[in-house]
Amino acid sequence: MNFLFTLLQKLAMHLTWIYAGTSAYCPQKMVVHEKPDLKSPVTGSIFPGSYLPVEKILSGKCGSGKQFVKIPGGFLCLRISNIKNILPIQFPVVSVPENQPLHFKPKVVLEKKCPGFNGKQNVKLNKPKYFYLKGTRFFFDNRFSKIESKWYFLNSQGLLIPRDCVQNDTVSTFRGSFIKSGIPVDFSFAYTYNTNGVPVWLKSGEYSGKKLEHHKIVHVNTRKFYTKNNHRYLLTSDNVYINEKHLRIIIFSKPPSYVKNSRWIEVNKSQQTLVAYQGSNPVFMTLVSTGINGRETPTGIFRIFYKRAFQDISRKNGNTYTNRFESVPWVQYFDGENAIHPGYWHSVYGSRHSIGCVETSPFDARFLFHWTHPYIPNGFYKITQNSSSRGSLIRIVDYQGQNVPFKGKVFRN
Repeated sequence: MNFLFTLLQKLAMHLTWIYAGTSAYCPQKMVVHEKPDLKSPVTGSIFPGSYLPVEKILSGKCGSGKQFVKIPGGFLCLRISNIKNILPIQFPVVSVPENQPLHFKPKVVLEKKCPGFNGKQNVKLNKPKYFYLKGTRFFFDNRFSKIESKWYFLNSQGLLIPRDCVQNDTVSTFRGSFIKSGIPVDFSFAYTYNTNGVPVWLKSGEYSGKKLEHHKIVHVNTRKFYTKNNHRYLLTSDNVYINEKHLRIIIFSKPPSYVKNSRWIEVNKSQQTLVAYQGSNPVFMTLVSTGINGRETPTGIFRIFYKRAFQDISRKNGNTYTNRFESVPWVQYFDGENAIHPGYWHSVYGSRHSIGCVETSPFDARFLFHWTHPYIPNGFYKITQNSSSRGSLIRIVDYQGQNVPFKGKVFRN
């Protein structure tokens, strides 16, 4: 492996294409500017230890022993000694195998309260810094410590958590679907929704004795149905019927008038669905979980203005975390603190669950994060939209056809 890497480095030194084998080495977190000017807006941040491809080394200095270099996504003010003549081999900050939903295996708190200690001495004195309530999900990367015959692990805050107050958590493997042609005329895509299985009914109104699995894609005709006990039963392409309450119907929409051929997203809160579009063409569909009653996800047209490769999401009252979900990856902000992100702590996509965000499965969050704009180059752990990389539009409606205003702060057109 070392031989291959050395060979690639030597080969890169002879390349004459855009990167010419030159890397910008970032030994610590560094900011990226929109222009080669320290007063210009910051568009992103680089993860420590990254080697990023250099597109151009600018003349002139930006500090003692420093000068600007052009990298994908903006400009870095870098020490000259950190401009390396090696091949820039870089991966996403959160890199996960295709068949794996997350970059770690979370631990879930089972007890009413779980303490977190700042150092071994505080463990011995039994002086917790924080308490974590039942349902907390901890980041876990196999960092253990044994103190007085009891095992502890380190969470994302670097605190010692007793191993016996958590257990391994399961993560949903649900993922949406790329949209293909071939659906029967007059039918629509729909996902089944019932964790206990979805009953299948006959035209006569009798139960068939069969159930469909939760989150299965079916084709339904919304114009052909019968009503029983105030419930509508929709015809499927298999000539059987499903109670409408157990369906999440995918409804395609026209883009906003100012969308040409760009990528955009629509979230339908009544159906708890998300469809991703390229211009007027739907390309991807899935289920989501929007805000619960009293903590509704806002309606309107927004832009994804800020992305983070990962972050902790939590709420605290005094020294107690009322909820905490560590190392949540692929976070895309569209309105204040509201974001599209994976709700890896549940699997009820297709029903309301969040406190304002649009929660997806981990697989879907990963796809959307890398599909939308602003594009986040490898090595960046956060990036902000700018004039050269505007965020993708996201339209959130209560129902299909609802006329909602543009609420993004910039870049309406």
